[in-house]
Amino acid sequence: YANEFLKPENVVWHGIYQAQPEWDYDSRFVAYTLKNKESYEDLYIAFNGSNIATDVEIPTTSAHRQWTWLIGSMPAPKIDKKIKRNLKLFLSWKT
Repeated sequence: YANEFLKPENVVWHGIYQAQPEWDYDSRFVAYTLKNKESYEDLYIAFNGSNIATDVEIPTTSAHRQWTWLIGSMPAPKIDKKIKRNLKLFLSWKT
């Protein structure tokens, strides 16, 4: 299972916007999605190395499911219903 899950096509890199990683020297935010095409259980992982809160576009899931906040240095943000319907979630947090 692990050999299949970690193939390059199952990893999508992000910056503060979905599928737009920022690899420049000044970037303090990086994120990626691990996609499981069989079970559609995606895992989104993000790191904000800045001391400034960052607004982030959370990607849609493979099966358009709702994301669940698992762990972070801040409490889970409140997400309004309109944003949930549009499946584009914007969160703000800092490390």
